[in-house]
Amino acid sequence: MNQTKALGSLKRIFPSLHQPLPLSETESQRLLNALTTSFRAQLDKEHGNTYDLRKSKIPSPPLTYLPSTPAPSHSKDVSFRPTESHLRAILSNPLFASSQAPTIQDVLPTLGYSGIVVGKQPKQVFEHAVSKGLMTVKRAHGFLLAVAREIRQSNFQTLSQGLSSSGAGLLVIQWLRASGLENNLSFLDDDNFTLNLMRFMVAEGLEPIAWTWMQRLVSEDTMGLKVGPRRARVHLADAIVAAKIQSGAELDDAMSVVLKLRDFMLHNKAPLRDMSRAWRHLAWRATVVSWEHTTPTPDVFEAFAAMERSIYSDWLPFHEHLDLLHPVAPNPAGAIKVLTDDKLQTDLRTSRARARRWGPEFVDVKFVEHITSLGLDTVRHLTRIGEFADAEKILQIIRTHFMPMDKPQLAV
Repeated sequence: MNQTKALGSLKRIFPSLHQPLPLSETESQRLLNALTTSFRAQLDKEHGNTYDLRKSKIPSPPLTYLPSTPAPSHSKDVSFRPTESHLRAILSNPLFASSQAPTIQDVLPTLGYSGIVVGKQPKQVFEHAVSKGLMTVKRAHGFLLAVAREIRQSNFQTLSQGLSSSGAGLLVIQWLRASGLENNLSFLDDDNFTLNLMRFMVAEGLEPIAWTWMQRLVSEDTMGLKVGPRRARVHLADAIVAAKIQSGAELDDAMSVVLKLRDFMLHNKAPLRDMSRAWRHLAWRATVVSWEHTTPTPDVFEAFAAMERSIYSDWLPFHEHLDLLHPVAPNPAGAIKVLTDDKLQTDLRTSRARARRWGPEFVDVKFVEHITSLGLDTVRHLTRIGEFADAEKILQIIRTHFMPMDKPQLAV
C-alpha cells in the first residue's frame, strides 16, 4: 500500500527511533555500582548508618507487629543494618497483607462512620482495610478502641498488660508511616486518637517515638497540622503523661516524665506553659486522688511542685495542696489560709446560687471537688498532729459549704 502524504510528513518531522545499544561489561558494572551507592546513601539518609544506630539512645521498635508471630532469628549485629531494617519493615507492613483477609464486602459494613470494628477480628479487618486503601485516622482510632474493648473482656490481669501484648500500637504506627501521615504529623490534629494511640505506645515500649514527634514539633515547620504546632505540643505532652499514669506508673515515674518534658522544653527554647496541661493532669493525681498511689520520693516531688508557679495560672489550690502532702515535711498553713478565706466563701455561695437557678451543671465541679479534697486532707493532717480545734473549724466549713453541693461519701 502506498504511503499517504500525511504519513510521510510525520516521518520527516520525528527522528527515527532506535533501541539503545547494549552496555559493555564495564559499563554495566559502573551502572550497578552507581545504583547500589545511591540506594545505600538514601537508606543511610533515612535510617542512619550502622554507627549512628548503635550509638542511638532511642531504641528502635520491634518490627513484628503480630504477638503470635515469633521474631526472626537474626544475630545481634544484623538488627542494626539499615538495609535489613528497611526490608523487614516493608515486608511486615500491613499494606502487604495476605490475600486471605476478608473480602471488601465483609470489611465495609464493619467500618462505619465511627470507625469502630464490630463482629470481626480487629487486626484482620485493620490489615485488609489498609491494603485496600480504606484506612483513615478515625477508623484507626476505632481499631484501637475495639482492641482495648476486647482486652477488657479478656483474662488479662490489667489493661496495661493486655495493651502491651496486643501489638496494636505498632501496627497503627506502621500504617501512619506507610500512608505518609507521619511525615507532616497531621494525625495529631485528632486529640482523642493521639491519646488512645499513646496508651498503646507506652504499654508496648514505643514511647521514644513520641519524643521524636515532640522534637519535630519544636524544630520543624509542621504545615500539615490544622491546629498548629503549639497546640499539638500541649496535647502530645499531656497524652504522654496521661498514658504513663494509665499504664500503672507510680507518681515517681510519672513525675520524672514531667521533669523530662521540662528539660526538653528548656533545651529547645519552647515555652514551659506548653506543658501546663500535662503538669495539671499529674498534679490532680498527686493531690485529689493521691490515695491511689504510693508516696513519691522527696526530691522528685519537690522538683515537680516547684514547676507550679512558672507554668500554671488557673485558680486551683495545687500549690497549697502539694505543700500539705509533702512526703517528709507537710505544711498545712497554705491550705488553712485558702479554706478560711472570705473570698472562698463568696465564690461558693455564688456557685450554689447559680446551681439553684440554672442547674447543677453551672457549678465548677473540679473546683468544688478539689476544695473538698483539700479540706478533708487538712482535717486529717491537723487531727494527726493534735490540732483538734483547727481541725474542727475546717470540718465545719466543709459541712456548711460543701456537703449540700457534693456527695455524702466525701464526709470524714
